[in-house]
This record gives sequence, structure tokens and C-alpha cells, in this order.
Amino acid sequence: MLYKQCGYFSPMAVMMLREVYRASPIVWGARTMNFLRLPRRTCGSPGANLERNCGYDEMVVLSDIAFVSHCKHHMGPVIGRAHVGYCPDQVVVRISKLARFVEVYAMRLQIQEKMRARIANAINTGLCPRGAADRISVHDYMRCQ
Repeated sequence: MLYKQCGYFSPMAVMMLREVYRASPIVWGARTMNFLRLPRRTCGSPGANLERNCGYDEMVVLSDIAFVSHCKHHMGPVIGRAHVGYCPDQVVVRISKLARFVEVYAMRLQIQEKMRARIANAINTGLCPRGAADRISVHDYMRCQ
């Protein structure tokens, strides 16, 4: 703890502050470098996860997928939940694939509107469904700003 004694910081407190200020750029640089790299995991093509649509014509929905992303403008955390669904046309994928779409696109620095559009485009191009929908609800963005 930093104690102010007689109107000034103690010598020990000053040394601690110097160490913190010296290390701050290094820590900040290491954290931001993770966002500048391309994500290692990709959605890829559904490939082996595809199964023929044996007469299944109802909507496939996965709700409450928790994610943590970061705002492109403020570098602040975007914490929320995603809800993803699609109407299969010819193929059905495992439900974990829908969660992976959200996970991969949440790794990037972006605004939440772009994230929503990218998830929908990935589902449309990868699965060719009759329709796709997604909803992003962010809980802790404005509070963190």
C-alpha cells in the first residue's frame, strides 16, 4: 500500500511507483500484440461436421453463448452473450460449430455491429442455409468505459 507521510510519499512508495511505471508499457505492449496477430483458430469449412438434412426443417438455435471481445476504438472489453440460429437447407452441423463461429469472431478487435454481421456472413457462406439470424447482447461495455 502507498502511504503518504507528512505530505509526500515514502521512499518505498516512490520506488514501487517507479517499477510500476517502468513495467506498464511492456505489459500493455504484450497485451495488445495478441490482438494484432491473426487468430490461430478459424472456422474453416464445416467439412466433417456436415450431415445431410434428413428431413429436418426446423430452425437450429444456440442461445447464451458467452464471449469476451475488445472494442476496436477504445480497446475496452466487450462482454456479452450471442444467440445464433439458422434454418438448414441441405445440411446440418453440430451445435458446437455455431459456438465456434462466435468464439473465432470474438477474438478480434472490432465493434459489435461488425462482429454480428461477420458471424451471419460466415454462417451463410459456410452452410448455405435457407436463412440465418444472430443476436449479440452486450452487458459490460459502457460500464467499463
